[in-house]
Amino acid sequence: MRTPLCDLLRIRYPVILAGMAGGPTTPQLVAAVSEAGGLGTFGLHGMSRDAVHAAVIAARALTSAPIGVNVLLAPAQGGGGPVSAVDAALQPIRHELGLPMPSPAVQPAAPSPLELIEVALEAGATVVATGLGDPAAVVPLARSAGAPVV
Repeated sequence: MRTPLCDLLRIRYPVILAGMAGGPTTPQLVAAVSEAGGLGTFGLHGMSRDAVHAAVIAARALTSAPIGVNVLLAPAQGGGGPVSAVDAALQPIRHELGLPMPSPAVQPAAPSPLELIEVALEAGATVVATGLGDPAAVVPLARSAGAPVV
């Protein structure tokens, strides 16, 4: 089945692996979908620059077929309340299970979606998909690398 989407993405079949953030989209899975004629896609949300680079490089080592990346563009929003309230609510469960209170940790600033896309394209991604926001800022970066934006 050949479609204009297949032509645009340079794939054989109109099948796109969902860019699932958090681990399900391994380099092996992404490469397997791309090798089978679809578009293997990484979900980049929550990944570091180094992790994005390593994942795309690993998939690229397994296939010469197109590889996609997906980023969420919606601004980050805070949780429903202060961390201290969550810790207080979980304290009885931690006590019952013999778990220590978590140490307060300073989290490094998460890379922006544009930074993640830039790293992915440099590592060999060929398609950029976005969600939950206006892709206008992404288009020039993707187009300069010859990558279509979905």
